[in-house]
This record gives sequence, C-alpha cells and structure tokens, in this order.
Amino acid sequence: MSHLHNLLLDTLLGTKHVDSAALIKIQERSLTVASPGFSVMPCDVRTLVNGFAKNPLQARREGLYFREKDYKCVRADDHSLYAKNENTGVVVVKTHVYLLVATYIEGMYPSVCVEATEKLAKMLAVHFDKPGGPENLYIEEVDKSSPGEGKGLLKVVASALNQADLLQVWVSM
Repeated sequence: MSHLHNLLLDTLLGTKHVDSAALIKIQERSLTVASPGFSVMPCDVRTLVNGFAKNPLQARREGLYFREKDYKCVRADDHSLYAKNENTGVVVVKTHVYLLVATYIEGMYPSVCVEATEKLAKMLAVHFDKPGGPENLYIEEVDKSSPGEGKGLLKVVASALNQADLLQVWVSM
C-alpha cells in the first residue's frame, strides 16, 4: 500500500464519518489513489476538476452529477465544494496539486467528514530528501506547526525557483 493510500485510510476513513475517499491530480485530470471499493470514473474526475475550473457559482446553481447521482451543492468556492443527495454527500477540497474527495453516507456526520477533509488538505506538503528533478519530490503529511516563544508562523501561498537557483543546484552537484 502506498503512503498516500495509508494517509486516506487513516486520516479520513479512520474518523468513521468518511465512507470513501480519493485523491485526484488536477493537472493530469487523473485518479492518483482511492479507498478500497471506491471507483471514480474518468467522467467523474472531469466533473470534479471542471467544478473548480469553471465559475464556482455555476456549480452551486447547477449542482453536481457524481457517480451517477445528482447532488445539490451547498457550498462551492475556489477552495471547497460540498454537495448532498438526501442523506449522502460528497466533499471536495482543492490543494495546489490535488483534489481531495470524501463521501459520507446515512448515519455519518457530514460536519466530521468536512472537517477531516479540510484538515487533511491543509496538512499535505511536498518534500524532497535529495537534490535533483521532480522525480525526487513526494507528498507527505505534516503537522501544523506551532510557533515557539518569539517566533511566528507564516502561510506560504506560492513559491518559485529562478533559473539561477536551478543552475546553482546543478553546478554544486
């Protein structure tokens, strides 16, 4: 089992208020990993990615067709999409690289499903252990830092490498 698969199982399904979960890579529009028995078809992947690519208000007005069910959107913005169908629902949270998808069924608390999914999206970070290309990057769960006395915590929204940074790494190797 992959690290990401374990992360979904432990962090989301472990709450007992998430029935199934998946991770979709946004740029490739592909399913990266899903919980056992949760089949997300390519048309569902497109639906979810397009839900964020288009105007979120449109998704909120029109609803969501996911896994052969019509869902009514109760929240749709640039970061999150929550939709329900009677006593079941789907929660989709966008990170910079992935869409994190979680579903709940009757008897589960939607609020716990939402909280767990939102928290996990904020706890995924890209790491590397050695210099090199993108093949050395991997996703890992991280603890949300608490600054110590006299220190501060910054939220990084975006970062970049310049050509000079890349040349320095390659020259020093």
